[in-house]
Amino acid sequence: MENKPKFKPNPKLKLMDQVRQVLRYHHYSYRTEQTYCDWIIQYVKFQGYQKHPKDMGKSEIEEFLSHHVFPAKKLSKDPRSDTFRRHHVLESGLQKAVKI
Repeated sequence: MENKPKFKPNPKLKLMDQVRQVLRYHHYSYRTEQTYCDWIIQYVKFQGYQKHPKDMGKSEIEEFLSHHVFPAKKLSKDPRSDTFRRHHVLESGLQKAVKI
């Protein structure tokens, strides 16, 4: 294995252009590039454009991912176990198995 220097995108470019530059350097397919960029855009929109993604951490990522697994906004209390969980009308098996 050769020791290639780590690729660094042009810091003068906007975030999404840097992402595309890195993906193209690593020869990702165009569809993969589109998918990655779409997820990044969804993440930034979900966070309300408050901070740059490089300044966000684990808690913001967990909040974003939880929103996709548990899309319901309200928490309800399970009367049998006294635990709080999110309910969704079309709750899948994964959502039933993973409680918060």
